[in-house]
Amino acid sequence: MSEFDPYHQWLGIPVTERPISKYRLLGLTDFELDRGVISAAAEQRTIYLRTLQAGEHAVLVAELLNEVSQARVTLLNADQKTAYDEELRKQQTPEPEAVTQEFPVSIAPTVNKPRRKVQQEVWKQPVVIGVSLVGVIGVLVLFISLMFSGDAEPVVRITPPDVTSPLATNPTPEPEPTPEPTPEPKPEPKPEPKAEPKPEPKAEPKPEPKAEPKPEPKPEPKPEMSAEQLYELGKKYLDGEGVPPDNAVALRYFRLAADQEYAPAQKSLGNMYSNGKGVPQDYKEALQWYRLAAEQELAPAQYNIGNMYYNGKGVAQDYTEALKWYRKAADQGFASAQVALGIMYAGGLGVPQDYKEALKWYRLAADQGEATAQYNIGRGYYIGKNYTEALKWYRLAADQGYAEAQQKVGYIYKAGIGVPSNYQEAYIWYSLAAANGNEVAKNNVANLKVVLSPAQRVELQKRASELFKQIEERQKLE
Repeated sequence: MSEFDPYHQWLGIPVTERPISKYRLLGLTDFELDRGVISAAAEQRTIYLRTLQAGEHAVLVAELLNEVSQARVTLLNADQKTAYDEELRKQQTPEPEAVTQEFPVSIAPTVNKPRRKVQQEVWKQPVVIGVSLVGVIGVLVLFISLMFSGDAEPVVRITPPDVTSPLATNPTPEPEPTPEPTPEPKPEPKPEPKAEPKPEPKAEPKPEPKAEPKPEPKPEPKPEMSAEQLYELGKKYLDGEGVPPDNAVALRYFRLAADQEYAPAQKSLGNMYSNGKGVPQDYKEALQWYRLAAEQELAPAQYNIGNMYYNGKGVAQDYTEALKWYRKAADQGFASAQVALGIMYAGGLGVPQDYKEALKWYRLAADQGEATAQYNIGRGYYIGKNYTEALKWYRLAADQGYAEAQQKVGYIYKAGIGVPSNYQEAYIWYSLAAANGNEVAKNNVANLKVVLSPAQRVELQKRASELFKQIEERQKLE
């Protein structure tokens, strides 16, 4: 590898602090408990590293982003964090092996044999023998006196000092302080401190039950960031609101919220799998997440399940099943599902064809401003040759940027159906539809250019651009 050290250069982690813990990687102190702090630190690391992606070390940036992501997932998951913290503590706790060697065997060499011989010769001296006899006699006297007196307290406490005093006056025993190290091996009980029950108090992992962060899974459903906050953060990354768009990061936040059974996040995870955003496309996985959200009566999830049965994605195509799920969502007032029901009744899909029932559902959706429903109502009136009503409903949908409706409005003005023929008005609406990708409208614009002067086309194009901006503004407000 090159001499460039990304950990030091970018994250300020010197070589002396290796191996790097997941906490240090995020710029935290080891064993940080606050989930909000952990999440914010990971977020800051991610945002900072993304600013380096365009540089020459893009591969290293990708690796670091992956490490940060793994650290975030581990430390925000209670079980994984507990396991990781235990492992980290083991790594940071030195093995107590070498402690037993604190008492060196090198004491023996300090005892030199000539001195022991001197010691034996001292005890052979007459003075010492005499003193010893005096001591023995003193002990006998003491024993006899104890037998004849009831006092248990001997008065003869001077005899022990008398035994040692001659030795203290003799200059030859001076070497005795050095032999005294020989008893010092008795500190060998000091290994007992290791076997001392004091380590057993450490075996007081009874504090662990007290510090039971394991009952703290109770707050875990209520982490520093609620499920709703995690979901909103996921949406920001999905849409690129205030942060660079990132489907993988959005997916992680949606999953964290979905794990707390937050229905909108479960539905969004279904969308990610259905559209292959941040994950490989997987309709069956999408359907599972939609079902979890639908069980909580989330109308958009019920509608999406209906779509999957209608289109045969992840399941066999089944109009009857699609109708069932559309109705569940439509009964909650979900406009898109009401439109879908209208389409099924109008086309006789899964039910007998029934235009009145279709119109009923279209109107419910149109009242909520659903452009598709407004267009379909206009189309119904057009087929029934009520062109005035048809134009009214087409205009409602066209004003919301619905390309097919804009094309129809242009055609009505060009052909003069129910209104006077007006090429200039037709040109404006055709231009709007063409800008929204309608191929028929593009051809119609080209045809009208022949009958309009260059000056008219410039003016009409200007009006079409202004109307296009107005429609966009309205859509943003909605």
